[in-house]
Amino acid sequence: MADSIFEQEKQDTRQDLYEIKIFPLDANQEPFVMSLKWIRMNPGVHVASYEDREGAMHFYKYEHVGEPRYKQVPDPKVKFPEHISLMLDTKIGRNVIAKASGKKIGSSTWGWANLVPEAQMAGAFQDPNIVTIHDFATNKRDELFMIMEYLPNGNLSDWLKKEHKSWEISSVVEQLSSVLERIHVNHRLVYADLKPINIGFDKDWTVKLMDFEISVRMRDDGTAIGGQDKTFGFAAPEQFGNNPRLTAKTDIYSLGAVVFSILTGIDGGDYEVRLLRGRFEKDPNSLIPFRDGYKKIFSGKQMEEVSRILHTALKENPEERYSSTAVFNMYFQKVLK
Repeated sequence: MADSIFEQEKQDTRQDLYEIKIFPLDANQEPFVMSLKWIRMNPGVHVASYEDREGAMHFYKYEHVGEPRYKQVPDPKVKFPEHISLMLDTKIGRNVIAKASGKKIGSSTWGWANLVPEAQMAGAFQDPNIVTIHDFATNKRDELFMIMEYLPNGNLSDWLKKEHKSWEISSVVEQLSSVLERIHVNHRLVYADLKPINIGFDKDWTVKLMDFEISVRMRDDGTAIGGQDKTFGFAAPEQFGNNPRLTAKTDIYSLGAVVFSILTGIDGGDYEVRLLRGRFEKDPNSLIPFRDGYKKIFSGKQMEEVSRILHTALKENPEERYSSTAVFNMYFQKVLK
């Protein structure tokens, strides 16, 4: 009996999330993280911190608020990774997504190091093609969660498994190219993690870019250092090795890899498509192995032109790729018209 109660308590703790209030502390208020004196002087308030990419420490205080606000709900239509859960926001009555950091906010800086900057980065965009960040929450174990917009139509990894009309492919590529261009030009960031599972669809099938955890800010010369947590099959060659030097052209390579997956119908993370694309990249005159259905909607000339476009986007040398995602999209859309 005790075991079953314990298991139920574990499940309830995992499912229920509490709203928290988070306040950045001014520089002159920054406490030593483990300062018992400061904590005793502020009952009910907890302190957490994170170190940004420049090595500066940021301190926050946070408080739990009332009863659980977010409760986990089943969703047979959409599958999520283990660190993602579909939740019901009981205060507003809408479904949301909770992304777990896997870290406790009171005892570790790493949960904050990952999620807080990511939320601040994504939240600052207010872009129609970037997922909306609603809030932070925690469970009874003080683990940190980021509450995001729910995307009921899943992600591109599921979408590309089915065949689509040419205008649907065109729309997805145009939206991806456009949002990456805005990230590069307006916000001076390299996204660095473009892949089908990070590309979602809202209820109207609008493309939504998610997960800015490894995005890096460009320096004045247009380069950025970072992005080591790459995904095989989509990461550009320059992302491998120590202290990789990234640019906007890093995302152009990944965009080409995503489009290759769309046209072959195989997720680029699969070993099979990595072999296919490896052979494609080595032979500059080769054609994309289009899935059978797309061979019927694209003419032979269109398949040749699209293959040439992807050969340029997937060049090993960044300098030989397109100058921007906008230029990539211009050529791609011209072929599909």
